[in-house]
Amino acid sequence: MSDSVEIGIIDNFDRKYDYSIADSDLEYEEIIKKYKCVSISDDIFNKIIPQLADMDTYFQNYGNPHKGLDHYGETIIPPESLHEFIDAIKSAGILTNEVGSLLILAETAYSQGKYMICFGV
Repeated sequence: MSDSVEIGIIDNFDRKYDYSIADSDLEYEEIIKKYKCVSISDDIFNKIIPQLADMDTYFQNYGNPHKGLDHYGETIIPPESLHEFIDAIKSAGILTNEVGSLLILAETAYSQGKYMICFGV
């Protein structure tokens, strides 16, 4: 089985919260459930990531602005970057159930003005 990344929606984003350690009292499966994550195989994710190198994000917390996605850590995708994220998913041209689920999740976050979180491999 290949590695995968988990991408979900943060319902109540907290600018003071460190998303890399804040849920350390929860099991990984509970964290994935908490953020309603979609699992994407690393092989597919690797085809999307290069298109997002200039996308505004945060690594672990709001005080750590970055560009692109942290392949091995936690990346927060702000609402203003979701249009770019959605475009990258669509332009990758990958038609699988997992990509379709990710697209629906990203469009939901975009329409609700919510942040997303990506847990790297």
